[in-house]
Amino acid sequence: FEEEPSDPKCSDDVGGGDGGSDAPSSSANGQAFLGLGLILVAQLVTAVQIIAEERLMTKQPKGQNLSPVCLVGYEGLWGLLFFAGLAPALTLSPDSNLAVGSIWHEDFLDSAAQVASSPRLAALAGVYMVAILVYNVAANVVTQRLSAVVRAILEACRTLGVWLAGLGLFYLGGSCLIRSYGEAWVVPWSFLELGGFGLLLLGTLAYKGIVKLPWVSEVEYA
Repeated sequence: FEEEPSDPKCSDDVGGGDGGSDAPSSSANGQAFLGLGLILVAQLVTAVQIIAEERLMTKQPKGQNLSPVCLVGYEGLWGLLFFAGLAPALTLSPDSNLAVGSIWHEDFLDSAAQVASSPRLAALAGVYMVAILVYNVAANVVTQRLSAVVRAILEACRTLGVWLAGLGLFYLGGSCLIRSYGEAWVVPWSFLELGGFGLLLLGTLAYKGIVKLPWVSEVEYA
């Protein structure tokens, strides 16, 4: 693998650095730690959600368990009611040029106008909603038929697909625009990523008993 694209026209746009100093500023470090902290909080909230979904679908009194489709419908209704009150507040909030301004400001009227004026954007929004619907129903089915732990493990494997897609876009994309959305193979960090994903995949297969670990007895797999 190469760290830089073979096409010199893409060398400044794809896979390269910004030419600046390698030393990150203290503010950049602070933002990175803040981002990591927010991700950890989001993962905790997601874990609570998955456990609650499993309980609603499998551990209610007889005849009162929710179906995966019904649960998705309730979650969608809750999201609609939640944003019915939140959307006006975000639209009327003060705008900001800062990157974090998107946390408290979103012009829903402008967003609706853009979707209404662009058939392609409207079609993409429709495809996205259908994809999210299928994804949520499928995820709930996995939670109901297997467990919340299995669903969490499978969703963690999604990162592997994103990484492989990034490599494919970079090396097979063709045009500089497509390759700019990809990720180059960087030595030695990409090998570290590969090892991490291999360990994740091995853990997933071992948890389901598809791959038998020699130090785990057959009684524990049963």
